[in-house]
Amino acid sequence: LLAVNETEFLVFERDSKFGEESKSKRIYLIDIAQATDVSDIEALPAAGLPEGVVAAKKTLLLDMLDPSIGVPKHQIAGKIEGLAFGPSLPDGRHLLIVISDNDFASEVSTMLYAFGIARESLNR
Repeated sequence: LLAVNETEFLVFERDSKFGEESKSKRIYLIDIAQATDVSDIEALPAAGLPEGVVAAKKTLLLDMLDPSIGVPKHQIAGKIEGLAFGPSLPDGRHLLIVISDNDFASEVSTMLYAFGIARESLNR
């Protein structure tokens, strides 16, 4: 989870598969500005939302398995776990840094990915 501002966050949804076996490695922008605060609800249902509850807005920002981003599928790590912003890029884009976790396994590389994210993708 990476805060963009007070109501928007980047979240990572992924499977734990590596390389060609990967099926899902996506970064979403979620916006809680209009979402219902559910912190006082004892328990939420397994499916669906209770009447009157508004979900957070969720928009796909980046699919790491999309060939157009330039990372070959065989180079996609299994456990993507970290998101951070780097310095702003000279062209005005945001630098988004994504890092994997190797669980201290010496035979598994920790991977670091860097993406230029257009300002308008985050500033709505």
